[in-house]
Amino acid sequence: SNRATRNTSAARHTAARSPSLALRISLNSPRHKTCVPTVQTMAAQGLARLLLWVHRSPFQAELVASLPLSGQDGTLRRSRAQTSAHLKTGSLRDVSGVAGFVHSPGGKTLVLVALVNSPQVSGANARAWFDVLVDWSAKQADRQVRP
Repeated sequence: SNRATRNTSAARHTAARSPSLALRISLNSPRHKTCVPTVQTMAAQGLARLLLWVHRSPFQAELVASLPLSGQDGTLRRSRAQTSAHLKTGSLRDVSGVAGFVHSPGGKTLVLVALVNSPQVSGANARAWFDVLVDWSAKQADRQVRP
């Protein structure tokens, strides 16, 4: 519908202007494409927008402090990511996710949301994948952008 198209375009435009990375990967789709239905992608983008709003809010410090720190706290204690990140993890049968803030070595803070829907990538496999994603996103944040 026209309304869905407008909402999708607006979300893409917002995501393109924001310092965030919102991913939804489905390895169950035909040919293992990263394309998923818009409504599922919107869930990751919506969460990223919420975290961006929190990042700009007066209570940002309290929320970040409440999230586990990679390699030190809670579910991130076993994280092998080399980058500092405050993230919340979650999982259901065949679905794993991570969302929160990644702190690059250059001092930038990114919002990261990743949801994986696959029985092949769950549990320890998903955690390892998220660790790589956290490190990669921090490196991308510090890259010089050429005009």
